[in-house]
Amino acid sequence: MSKIIQSVKLVSAQGMDDYDNQAYSKIILNFTSGDKFTIRAGYDIGCYSLSWFEMLEDSDIEEELVGKEFVKVIKTDKLVNLPKSGIDDFDANNICRIILGNRESVRFLLRNSSNGFYSSWLETELKSIGKTSKNFLNSEDDNSDYSDSDVNLEQTIFEPNSIILLVGLPGCGKTSIINQNYLNPNNLIIDDISLDGDAKNKIKEWLGSNQNHKVIITNAKLCSNTYYNYLIDFLNISNKEEVFQTLTFDSNVYRCIRNLINREEQKRLLESYITSLFDLSKIYDPNNPIYLNLSQCYQTFRNSK
Repeated sequence: MSKIIQSVKLVSAQGMDDYDNQAYSKIILNFTSGDKFTIRAGYDIGCYSLSWFEMLEDSDIEEELVGKEFVKVIKTDKLVNLPKSGIDDFDANNICRIILGNRESVRFLLRNSSNGFYSSWLETELKSIGKTSKNFLNSEDDNSDYSDSDVNLEQTIFEPNSIILLVGLPGCGKTSIINQNYLNPNNLIIDDISLDGDAKNKIKEWLGSNQNHKVIITNAKLCSNTYYNYLIDFLNISNKEEVFQTLTFDSNVYRCIRNLINREEQKRLLESYITSLFDLSKIYDPNNPIYLNLSQCYQTFRNSK
């Protein structure tokens, strides 16, 4: 049976009277069949965390939904960089979609503020005559081609130079530079990054929660132009020319070997690093223009030993 939306009710969030924007704890969809579908902003009540909904600017959700066929609601993995809510230290803002028939959709925001990175989710409840069903929805990929007019909202925009890529051969001194310059609470250090959805979400949540946050990524595989380009594209950041800062290291193979010998006590690991070192040295050029194209700040470090 199709679910045609008859009316929409937005329930204001409690305890947020001093908050500047209109915040909601529930979205209630009443269907012509008499069924009722409730969407709640879920969060871990036992932690210092709060979630709420906000509507997009110039959006009249009731006008956009009434009379339309409801299909489902999803929390996407798309994160939006917004001004700090001021409720707590860390914010995470997800795009959500109410999917309608005829390939339409209506978007809204699920916002969370906490003293750390706590999860938020959608709690849904469908009440039919004599029956109630509940569900909890975490984020999912949104591969839809539903028409959107304000596409820029779904593209992630971050502060200039907020992602720093350290590019160099094994043993060149990347870890030393991190220890000397980047060990502070505002920086997220990622060594040997794994290209999966969890890594992408972690990076975007960290940067989106505070404009002073930075992410430092170091991985010898970035010496490969193919891998370097793939990482840039994988993170899917719209203002990438401003966001990424690439710091390259000299490709002095023999100094790198000496550093590795001094650093690694396990023979098996040392042999693995040296093999990788020689393989990457054949394709790595710290002065390659590829590193200049996505860097406001370009700097080559000399080996320290």
